Amino acid sequence: MTRRDKKILWVGGVLLLAFMGYCVTVGVLSLDAPPPDDADLLPHCEPLPDDQNAYGLFEEAHDRFENDLTREQRDALSEMVDGEPYDAAEAEAILGAGAQALDLWREGLERPGIAVPPITGPGTLMNYAYNWLSLSELADVRALHLQRQGKDAAAIEQAMRIVRFGRMAMACDGCLITYLVGASVEERGLARIRRTAREANLSEETVTRTLDGVTPESPLGHTFAEAMRHEYAIFVHMIGAWKAGRADPGGETPSGEPEPLPDFALQVNRTKRVFADHLHPFVAQAREPLSVASFPPPRGFPVRSIGAILWAHATGNGVGKMLTVVLGGIDGVFEAKCRREVQIAATRLLLALVAYEQATGRLPDRLDALVPDYLAAVPRDGFDDRPFRYDRARRIIYSVGENLADNGGDALPQDESAGEPDVPSPREREDLVFRLPAE
Repeated sequence: MTRRDKKILWVGGVLLLAFMGYCVTVGVLSLDAPPPDDADLLPHCEPLPDDQNAYGLFEEAHDRFENDLTREQRDALSEMVDGEPYDAAEAEAILGAGAQALDLWREGLERPGIAVPPITGPGTLMNYAYNWLSLSELADVRALHLQRQGKDAAAIEQAMRIVRFGRMAMACDGCLITYLVGASVEERGLARIRRTAREANLSEETVTRTLDGVTPESPLGHTFAEAMRHEYAIFVHMIGAWKAGRADPGGETPSGEPEPLPDFALQVNRTKRVFADHLHPFVAQAREPLSVASFPPPRGFPVRSIGAILWAHATGNGVGKMLTVVLGGIDGVFEAKCRREVQIAATRLLLALVAYEQATGRLPDRLDALVPDYLAAVPRDGFDDRPFRYDRARRIIYSVGENLADNGGDALPQDESAGEPDVPSPREREDLVFRLPAE
């Protein structure tokens, strides 16, 4: 054997060993993990028969809203509910144009719930959720108009319909977006109840009925937990679609012939495990206040540098790591859940304090005085789980907010911030303050 032949054999052997090492490495990096234990992340919803589903009626109501109101009326509507001066003639014209939309909306509220079209991934359009916000604005102008006409009980009843609408949206088989939109709608109704209660002389019967109507769902946090379960189901569907080669989870590749991704690029169980590990604490702690809740840090796709991105792909499951970037979209949702609980607690407390002052001629020295005649117990702060704060002299009640620091209620009242662009958003404030009726 010549020296040249030996050199060829040596080089060939090295290349063969390198190739074998590459194959072993790829094989090891392609091994998937066992499936995650995600039993607690599976949605608990039952199919809703068509004749019990309000979705179609709400869509029809929004179509009437878009067709019957002019662009100028829709703009004026948004300005009015956001704090612009009330104009009776303008409100009358808006409500006249929107009468059919409101009739369809009220008909939808008589149905048990909402079942939305299937959500197949991040690319699925959910315009209906934002349509619901427009309908809630129209309903809110109706409540405002009734109150300004002195029809206080009717105004409260209309505000309660808005609360009902928000809760239907939160409980639909949608996702986190529909939950957050529903919470915003519910908050609009609660704010209208508080404003009406401060400015009107409500009867004891109206106060009692409203208190019952704004009681939170039982168990507390149930709708939030279910929204997170639906979010997980969407993520799982998205992972499966990408594995099957459909970059658009709702469709197929441009050629119409999906090409499945290799295990090296996407490992389904390993990726699902990241999502399950991240979402499980949200579901498990849905009933907890922010002060005791604990969440793992996000595990998103490494985008710090091109090198980090290439390394992530080179070490296997690169597409799976890329998909986890969507987890960043749930930052702050637990705080939103706590804020919703605060809004409900504040509304119930304000109503109870109004009733107490009407009966006795004065506010109580302590919130304990409201128990048991008006409340079964003093509502607790959704952020730190302590009893709601109360300052009798300043006629305010307040929550410590997400910074969990009691600053003595030194912040702008929640219901006075609408329409003022220079006012910080609620997340930037400290305490969440709610003003009681003036003496």
